[in-house]
Amino acid sequence: MGTRAGHRCTLPLVTSTPADPARRSRDLGLILLLALAARVLRIVLVADVVETEGSEYGRIATNLLQGNGYVGLIEGPELMLPPLYPYAIAATAGVLGADVETAGRIVSCLASLVTVAACWLLALRAGGPGAARWTGWLTALGTPFVLTGSAVFSEGLLMAGLVVGLVAFERAAATRLIRWGLATGGALGLAYLARVESVLIAPGAVVLLAAGWPRRGAPGRTAWPAALACGAAFVLVAAPYPLWVHQVTGETTFAGKSARVFATIERFSRGMEFEDASYALGSKGEPEGPWLTPNEPWRGPGTLELLGGSPGPILKHLWSNMVQAGWILASGKGVVSILWLLPIWLAWRTRERSRSTRALDALLLWLLLHVAATAAVYKVLLRYAAPIAIPAVIWAGRGLAGRPWALVGVAVLLLSTSRGFLHGHAEFDECRADPHASAREMGDLLRGFATAGDVIMADDSRAPYYAGTWWAPTPVTDSHEQLIAYARAVGARFAVVTIHYDGCRRPGSWLDETAPPAGITSVATSSNGRMVILRID
Repeated sequence: MGTRAGHRCTLPLVTSTPADPARRSRDLGLILLLALAARVLRIVLVADVVETEGSEYGRIATNLLQGNGYVGLIEGPELMLPPLYPYAIAATAGVLGADVETAGRIVSCLASLVTVAACWLLALRAGGPGAARWTGWLTALGTPFVLTGSAVFSEGLLMAGLVVGLVAFERAAATRLIRWGLATGGALGLAYLARVESVLIAPGAVVLLAAGWPRRGAPGRTAWPAALACGAAFVLVAAPYPLWVHQVTGETTFAGKSARVFATIERFSRGMEFEDASYALGSKGEPEGPWLTPNEPWRGPGTLELLGGSPGPILKHLWSNMVQAGWILASGKGVVSILWLLPIWLAWRTRERSRSTRALDALLLWLLLHVAATAAVYKVLLRYAAPIAIPAVIWAGRGLAGRPWALVGVAVLLLSTSRGFLHGHAEFDECRADPHASAREMGDLLRGFATAGDVIMADDSRAPYYAGTWWAPTPVTDSHEQLIAYARAVGARFAVVTIHYDGCRRPGSWLDETAPPAGITSVATSSNGRMVILRID
């Protein structure tokens, strides 16, 4: 049939969103319901004991609720941990009347649901409803998302901030509107306030926006305003933590622990293992490891000094971390497995990606490289690497979309990283009752020996946390004389040590708790024989 003069035939606009909004809402609702169930089940069935770093967040939140200021387990203003997660725990505990440990898990769970919804939306915009559906299932049930969404770790909030920032970035790249630049910077600023290791993600977003990628954006709009808005919003939202550190120490830095991280890496470059590099005493028994006194100002080597040192030991350390990370990926106990490479490769082969999707992929790639480098240079921990799961699920969902074996592919990918649910997932395993209930038991026993103002020296911060006392990290030493001298120097009358602590030269690898050396008295041993309370005479 012909057309009237002056009018052209046009094809319907094809979008990446489903035509039926109701179906889209049902899909997202079902995915969120499944995600909530998975996280609540883990909290109810597994999480009996607070995680090690969770004890520090919990104590900060407790002190905030009691009006004691931003103070953690170690005496003095807290410098190591940024404020977003502790304040969120305190607010949740105050509103719900819950204990801080439960409040921490609630905050992580809610943040994880935001992560699931935002990943679904990103996949919808970049790959359509099929990609969104598969990404949604992977995010709802994926090991790193479930673990971070049920633990008292700040990574749940970190990942929520990152993904919300990515959603805003995709809109900013597509429209170049200032409001989306502001939203991108604000969300990434919140991610930084949850975990300072994410500090370089925002500069990556600013560079991509400033470069005008996609080159042909909205007509008549330049890229610079959105990029500047992103940078300004990030600086404004992130400012409270650096200002707090500057107020306490007089130092201008993006992280209270950056100097200690550099010092630890420098000690790696001298051939030290992690425990020695972090907690060792000097030849005269002085605190030499940078993490023995985390709330005191520390001046150590900078980047130039590290680069000027001998490369051999640090390269050995990097290689060891890479081997460890490779084994984690191959064994099914990691954030992703090698099986994820296939759908990710399929996603990158797609030539029909929009320009805003290409910009999103570039920022996702920067996120992946940044997180991997952080873990490789310092320490391989699953929660440090957890944000790698964000680009993985978005790319995998897009790679599986429209393929007849997509459902099988999703099942295989989920199973390939599920081994940790059965056999422990490193630091996420710390919430399990056996053997970690000994930390709670030691804390309860300490209440009969120590008072709230006492300092407890411990290699597990959860014992003083449950005891309601201050904490001093136990040094790495082979000498009980040095241990006694150090305990007296920090004012610790009691010490809690883990017996047979594999690969660590702390007391416990050489201490016979049934016949302790002179100056040390064994007071109590946990029922599972894993921990002992010592009195320093």
